[in-house]
Amino acid sequence: MPIFLRTLLPITLLVTLTGLVPSVGLAQPAAAIPTSLQVPDGQVLLFRAYAVGTQNYACQTSADGTTTWTFRQPKAVLVSDDGEPLGIHGRGPFWAGYDGSRVVGSAPVSVPSEDPAHDIPWVLLRGTPGDAEGRFANVSYIQRLDTRGGVAPTTPCDPEQQPAVAVPYLAVYHFYGPA
Repeated sequence: MPIFLRTLLPITLLVTLTGLVPSVGLAQPAAAIPTSLQVPDGQVLLFRAYAVGTQNYACQTSADGTTTWTFRQPKAVLVSDDGEPLGIHGRGPFWAGYDGSRVVGSAPVSVPSEDPAHDIPWVLLRGTPGDAEGRFANVSYIQRLDTRGGVAPTTPCDPEQQPAVAVPYLAVYHFYGPA
């Protein structure tokens, strides 16, 4: 089993068994979604998923010798409102269902989260589904809303001492398709 799954599995089980995901206040009413993140007319909400995982950063050294944390990829597991394991989220970005379906996001529109010092931005992405039938087969838009955590450290990094860091995050992903 990949290391990130071994790390996230206990978190996912804890969240699922204790029912924390739906109760942490992650779901936002439509009025709270910024205008720039609204999906186009003719789209309907297919489902939503709670992501529990990490935003992963690498320590990069610039030409002038300064170092900074640079985003590499997300790694998360996805669960439904009732705690059902749905799939994973990773670099691309992609979302893949345990049923074999997947969607890749592109052309992001981003707005700061409610607490940008601690929480990654909210985004709207255009979805391109894969060929397999299943949960993600008809997804045309993805919203990432009500994020918690995931922001890169603000402290300098040292590529020799700590070349990478995984910052825990939670988010609600809303998946839309044609009406």
